[in-house]
Amino acid sequence: MVSIDWSKLTRLDYWFEGVGGASSITPPIEQGSWFFWFFLSIFTAIFSFGVILKLAKSFLNENHPLQQRLSFWGSNIIAIGFTGVFWFLLRQLSVGLLGARFWLSLFLLWMLVIVYFAVRYFVSYFNIEMAYYKKFGALPIFKDK
Repeated sequence: MVSIDWSKLTRLDYWFEGVGGASSITPPIEQGSWFFWFFLSIFTAIFSFGVILKLAKSFLNENHPLQQRLSFWGSNIIAIGFTGVFWFLLRQLSVGLLGARFWLSLFLLWMLVIVYFAVRYFVSYFNIEMAYYKKFGALPIFKDK
């Protein structure tokens, strides 16, 4: 069994390997390994989840509070999944800058920001909007004066 050296995750040369004239390019992942299938399935699942969110929008009333939110979240999650698969392809082709590991941390940050805004919406605003929607059948439209 292969042991994993977790300490290299704390070094910058690990994340920026192959960038800016570094001595080596990030090596591709073996195609038969579980790590290869893990990355491929994670990004494919993220992409599929975004498609499901976009499709779920069509099952809601046009005045439902989640109508616009699902479109925004779905589009961002589709973009994260697609760019993740694209990054993985570039990594497998040993492209230096675009196949570097630090892009993975940017995808994770992007995903965490989307999850933060989704959780914040459901904790703070969803109950208020849903109560208004149930009472009046639509969300308020604020006009500029």
